[in-house]
Amino acid sequence: MNYKDELIYKLKSYKPILNKKYKITKIGIFGSVARGESGVESDIDIVIQVDVLKPFILLEIKDELEKLIGRKVDLVRFRKNMNEDLKKRIEKEVIYV
Repeated sequence: MNYKDELIYKLKSYKPILNKKYKITKIGIFGSVARGESGVESDIDIVIQVDVLKPFILLEIKDELEKLIGRKVDLVRFRKNMNEDLKKRIEKEVIYV
């Protein structure tokens, strides 16, 4: 199993916990890992959709994902009013679990 598949498996297995704790409705990977271009030093780009976002929850989710994955995570909350270029890039590359 390659790294991308391992990561998808970990996130898919952990998704029910994240949903229960933080009400995350969607989680996926994008960027170099999703494209199959990552190296051992690559960070992991993760996008989430969440109905209600309380203060500092993104930092808590990011820390939890970094512990789960064992790598630095760049966490992005997908929303309607986000940067259009980033939104298009995510929509093009994302692999939801």
